[in-house]
Amino acid sequence: MLTQIFITPPGGNEEEVKAYDSCRTNMSTTDRAGSFSLTIPSFCTDIFNKYPVGSDVRIIQNDSIFRGWVLNPARKKNGAANIVEISGLSYTARPQKILVTENYVNKRISDIVVDLFQKYAPQFNLDSVADCDKAISIKFNDVFLFDAMEQLSDISGYEWYIDEPVSEQIDTQPQGSGWAELVEMLILKVPYPSESLYPAVDLYPV
Repeated sequence: MLTQIFITPPGGNEEEVKAYDSCRTNMSTTDRAGSFSLTIPSFCTDIFNKYPVGSDVRIIQNDSIFRGWVLNPARKKNGAANIVEISGLSYTARPQKILVTENYVNKRISDIVVDLFQKYAPQFNLDSVADCDKAISIKFNDVFLFDAMEQLSDISGYEWYIDEPVSEQIDTQPQGSGWAELVEMLILKVPYPSESLYPAVDLYPV
């Protein structure tokens, strides 16, 4: 299996990691949230501070692309070798760490989504949240934002995920299932059949 690993430290430039001992990605049952682990050996001491918490990680394994961020860059030494064991989560997994407590009565699902993220995760761009006119009453009592979104997704019939720009996933052809444009960090809802989704023309300047 061909594996390519790219890491971008906060405020730094993207670098390809060519020497590593192991690389593993794990996805959830819904394929929306996942985690990764990466072991990098080096004889240089600067490896310990090279990929701090928050570094962007892109792992390409054949046709699969994982995108996430560094959560724990653990350090080890084995004789003269310095070893960094990096672990982290996909961007969609971020809401798994955010607890929400809210009660909604006769509210549109899309309005609930916007309200939850504005209150508990305001760092995300909500411009691409699609309208859902279905009104519901629902109570979230100390549940994770990820689980709240899963409930709303099941009720509405919409898909959801959080993503970063991944140009490799933008294709000029309609895809078979679950495809959507990945243009910027956003909460993306897909209310239409995937075969009707096409990349925006302005993504391909002449």
